[in-house]
Amino acid sequence: MANLETSSERSTTAEIMKEKQASAQPEHQVVLLKETVILRWLFGYLNKRNSSNRRMSPRWPHTISTWLPKKPKTQFREATLVGIDIDELKEQRGLPVQFHIGISILHTKDLHSLCHASLPWTKSQAKVIRSYHWVIQDPTYFCTKDNRFCFGKHRCIPLASLKENLEKLLKPHHPVILVAHGISMEKKLLQDLNIDLKPIFIIDTTRAAHYPLQDSRNYSLKLLLQVFGIPVTSGMLHVAGNDAHFVLRVLLMIAVSDARREFKDTPAWVPVFEAIARAPLPQMPMTLHEKAVIGNRKAKGLERLAEDRAQDQARGDHWRTGTQSFECWLTVIQSRFISVSATFGSMLRVLFKTTFEDWEREAQAMARVYSNALIDISGLGWGDAMLLKAALFYESYTKESFHWTFKAGTETTRHSQLLPRRSRWGPYTRFGWPPDKCERLDPARVDSRAADAAFWARPVVLGVDCSFRNSGLALNHSLGDSSSGNNGIFENDMANSLFSVSQGWLQLAAIFGAVNCEFL
Repeated sequence: MANLETSSERSTTAEIMKEKQASAQPEHQVVLLKETVILRWLFGYLNKRNSSNRRMSPRWPHTISTWLPKKPKTQFREATLVGIDIDELKEQRGLPVQFHIGISILHTKDLHSLCHASLPWTKSQAKVIRSYHWVIQDPTYFCTKDNRFCFGKHRCIPLASLKENLEKLLKPHHPVILVAHGISMEKKLLQDLNIDLKPIFIIDTTRAAHYPLQDSRNYSLKLLLQVFGIPVTSGMLHVAGNDAHFVLRVLLMIAVSDARREFKDTPAWVPVFEAIARAPLPQMPMTLHEKAVIGNRKAKGLERLAEDRAQDQARGDHWRTGTQSFECWLTVIQSRFISVSATFGSMLRVLFKTTFEDWEREAQAMARVYSNALIDISGLGWGDAMLLKAALFYESYTKESFHWTFKAGTETTRHSQLLPRRSRWGPYTRFGWPPDKCERLDPARVDSRAADAAFWARPVVLGVDCSFRNSGLALNHSLGDSSSGNNGIFENDMANSLFSVSQGWLQLAAIFGAVNCEFL
């Protein structure tokens, strides 16, 4: 009986000892790796007295510190973070022959400047990460596949000149710290091509994230972006230039996460790093399908323009502008275009017999060439003149006022007053003209307007309301008595062929007076 009690007591004591040992050790211990220590050294929060840090610390190179004796205090080492990524790799006999390489550059000097810059940042400050996408030995790649690089324009480079281009790009940015997500393929490719970027350190973000996240698993780049709240959309990843950019954003958030674990008081640079890493993304480039749709719209627009011209010629001389003078004002009050139909760009190209690479550049060129310019349109039909009047231009020019003088025949009229914001006078839409000079257009005079020179010499206000809708431009006109059968200045099918705008405020002054366009 005594023996049984002794054995039971021993088993109980052993279990208690095991429980104490288990409670003394953490369930999951993640080792501090060299990549995380390098980040601490780079951003000035490495605790050199910590023995674990001394064991893990590499041999530190001599670099300049960016510390300044003012708040917020930052002590970054002067170096350049270079994100690199390789995609679309093709090899022959174990050597790379075709691939895409992404390069992103982030200088600690720029980070230091942003920590002391006042808000809001300028556009150049916000774009502190500069990214590049190079297509090596495959110039026709994007002829058959979509270009998904959204941080700039890609370049096609022959394999023989890759080393020269890389050295030229990185020469002003030494010392360099190479950063990649799973860097084994990038290191092997550079070694195979005998390219030495001479980095002082190499950081693999898969390993650098272990200790800050307290997880020894290797996270994918997509998962790290999700964990750190970095914006990304479908189709952006697995593009060399985009991945190289996102790697640097992830690296900043790894430093933020590590600093939050180490310090009770958050360092001053933490919100700056978060703002850079979580900055909004630029718009994705158009896909091949979207470009094809725009091309089809251009073709349809040309067909419709030819039909309208034929109709104008068949209507006779009373539809033409004659020898009188008139002026068109275009003032964009507020606008942000999401999409502008290429139809109108095609029409302008036919009217002015000008060829441009694409409809966006076409609209920009029209704004530069014809703003504040004298245009002789005496040879245009009335329908063509109306197309010319209802001009919509690209987004970068929407905050400007374009003052055009149109000449028809020998006389030219020019008014110095641009259109202010719209106002209402009586039942008619007017743009700052005195009430005594605003008169209603008699439908009877529309048919004989070319013969009345005095009629064109003064501004005439029309009650025309134009409403933008997603399906196009829907017009509601009020010219005199609706029972007269007059369809007004525009026709709906003609307006729908002009442009398709998804949002915006516009105010136009057309050939016969004022047209008020409002997004609904």
